[in-house]
Amino acid sequence: MSFRVTYNDFIGTTNNAPLEFKVNNIFAGGIYPKGGNTILGPNSMIYGSNNVHGVVAIGSGALRNNSQSNLVAVGNSAMFNVGTGFLVGYLPEENVAIGSRAMFSNLLGKGGTAVGFKSLYSNIGGDNNTAIGDWSMYSNHGDNNTALGYSTMKSNYSGE
Repeated sequence: MSFRVTYNDFIGTTNNAPLEFKVNNIFAGGIYPKGGNTILGPNSMIYGSNNVHGVVAIGSGALRNNSQSNLVAVGNSAMFNVGTGFLVGYLPEENVAIGSRAMFSNLLGKGGTAVGFKSLYSNIGGDNNTAIGDWSMYSNHGDNNTALGYSTMKSNYSGE
């Protein structure tokens, strides 16, 4: 059974132009076929770069200040400040954050996965970390760690 319909009435475009959504004439999301980006939620990626690709931002303020590619942020203010403190030549890409304020300030961390409220909230420079559980790895500086459960490794400053 196919879910695609062939009716003449639809919401979308008939070309490769982006489809944008607004509420009260304020940006609330869009689908961008050129870069493969999907943004949905007020204040999501509103200060982001137009040169990113492979981005999914769902939730109010998700990826708000984003200038990086290959990211998935789902939740209120998930990855809100990703890459805002990046170093030249170092891109905090390939991250996944699911949960309100997950990876909120992921300044330099790459290859991370955060699931849960404020998990990897302030990941200053840790790469390849997995934090599952509310507040897990809240303030992290270490690489290659896995934290499972509420508040595990909450202040991991050097562990690897």
